[in-house]
Amino acid sequence: MKPILDKLIANIDQNKQRAAAELLAGILGGSKHWPLAKQQVLWEWTTPLLPKILGSNVKTDTLNIWTTFVEYMFGGRDPRRSQPLVDYIVEQGVNADYNGESSIEASRSASFWRAMAEELGWRFGAWVDQYVERHWMELASEHDEVRAYVADALELSGKIKVSEGDYG
Repeated sequence: MKPILDKLIANIDQNKQRAAAELLAGILGGSKHWPLAKQQVLWEWTTPLLPKILGSNVKTDTLNIWTTFVEYMFGGRDPRRSQPLVDYIVEQGVNADYNGESSIEASRSASFWRAMAEELGWRFGAWVDQYVERHWMELASEHDEVRAYVADALELSGKIKVSEGDYG
């Protein structure tokens, strides 16, 4: 499986990226039934690939593919099962350049963070304040896409706060 995934991940073709996302999501999602030691080995292999998988490889035409991957990974699941992915997405969301020359880095980070927040719902409560603080700083972003993500972040965080019973 690793050689096949390595080839798919390395290929920037949209269809190869979709295949990589689907295969990786299936393997990571299904690994919850594996012994913990084998899950650890899988994440040790996957974690160093995250900057390529959810970073440099993601272009405008593949953003939706990898956003769907993130949605699948967190949909109705305990985020602790995908802790390296959680850590990567939060780190990228906090450190992204939301006003860079190109908006793809900002769109990528914001899209993955939003997908994680939407799918986790009330489980995202641990990160919601950080999520709001980071997006609040970008209210006046020069990129339309970023401002749209800011609006989504504020709306979504309000819903999460209400579901937690935490109103401020």
